[in-house]
Amino acid sequence: MTAPTDVYDIGPFGWPPDLVPSTDLHATQWLQDPSRWTRWAAGKMALPGRAIPFGYTHYVRINHPAWKTILSKPGMKWYAVIERRVPWKEIAEWAGKSLDNVTFFTDMVTDSAGIPADAPFDQEPYCLSPQVFQLLEPALAALTSTPNATWVSFWDGGAWDDTIHPDIFDDQTRPDYPERQQQRQALLQQIQAAPRWAPPGWASGGRRYWLAQGPVGAVYDLARGIYQAEPNFWWPDDRAWCLSTEIDFDFTLIGTNEEGASRLLAIPDLEIYAVHSD
Repeated sequence: MTAPTDVYDIGPFGWPPDLVPSTDLHATQWLQDPSRWTRWAAGKMALPGRAIPFGYTHYVRINHPAWKTILSKPGMKWYAVIERRVPWKEIAEWAGKSLDNVTFFTDMVTDSAGIPADAPFDQEPYCLSPQVFQLLEPALAALTSTPNATWVSFWDGGAWDDTIHPDIFDDQTRPDYPERQQQRQALLQQIQAAPRWAPPGWASGGRRYWLAQGPVGAVYDLARGIYQAEPNFWWPDDRAWCLSTEIDFDFTLIGTNEEGASRLLAIPDLEIYAVHSD
């Protein structure tokens, strides 16, 4: 199975104006209910109650794609590089593995081995990717009665403690570059001042999150912009679904209902499948 070369619109270059950091954590209270979680267990980390809360009738998993560079020249900007999504199925076939026995990408290709020269990919999975969010956005918007009011939580780490990160991907030749620098500094101050939350027992392990609110489309805008940021938790105000990406995992989980699962599983060009509880 070979995914097509992905084409998607780039931008915006700044933070999406309709995605607003929140100082009120009331929307996270349901995720701080201990009855929605169970202890983590080796080999069962992809199941409901570990990285995504109990409470939904159906759960699906999306494998983060690996990548194969099609065109990249010295001096090319990050958004001009052409890459192909490489699904895990293709890599499992190359590695002689069965996806039935695979939880993490390293079950197929070990970290210590590096990337073999004959591998069908040259970059390991690192995030869900704007290309996947582009496919998910219409389905997720259709599954909620509140598509213009979703809650987005980000891990309290990474780019938000590093003022250099967006500059790496930005186009410093654009005339509005100084203005965007000022906007980034103001945004970082907002984020640093925002309150943090965590599911029960997570804060002690360093998993703390801050919250923002905005429409479904703002997440796609954020993922494809210079921040290249993706949510760790994301749900609409009516909680019709909940998306969760644990920072150390190379897959994403979504809790939803029967209709939601059917819609999500029917999305073409997406490596997504049902996940069952214990």
